[in-house]
Amino acid sequence: VQENEAVAWTEAPLTLRGLFRQRLRWTYGNIQTLYKHRSMLFRPKYGALGMLTMPYALISVVVPLIFMPLTVFVAVISLSRGEWQAIAIFSVFVASTHMVVSIVAVLMVRESLLHLLMVPIYRLIYEPLRAYVVFGSAIQALRGTSVGWYRPERTNSVVMSPVPRKAGAVAPSPV
Repeated sequence: VQENEAVAWTEAPLTLRGLFRQRLRWTYGNIQTLYKHRSMLFRPKYGALGMLTMPYALISVVVPLIFMPLTVFVAVISLSRGEWQAIAIFSVFVASTHMVVSIVAVLMVRESLLHLLMVPIYRLIYEPLRAYVVFGSAIQALRGTSVGWYRPERTNSVVMSPVPRKAGAVAPSPV
């Protein structure tokens, strides 16, 4: 179920180091969960969790582990031979695919197209960080090393403004 009107507030890490530590913990947690519940993978009796969600989580960890080094290796070999055209074509293809997927996502949730300005930043900054995090998490998991619970510095910098409610909407009752 998707609720486009849902509102949530959170404090995001303010530094690249904080973001790295948060994502390392999240990715390590995904690896732990996949390992602990590996018997659920591709099992129809677990419904969408076993057939879609967990396989997607597995792909999001395994694909970067395999294809990032392979891509870098092929790029280095190609560049050393002066064959930059294939790398340029591949880069344009990946960037274009990412942009198309981003456009579809923004249109589906009826967000501002200005969000698309973040796509190049994501490609240049977040993707390398994510690859580093996936490798770091995999190494930690293979070593059997536990990733500690990172407590981000709380700055109380979130400014909350009143959220307009739709006519007839009922405020949630306190639990």
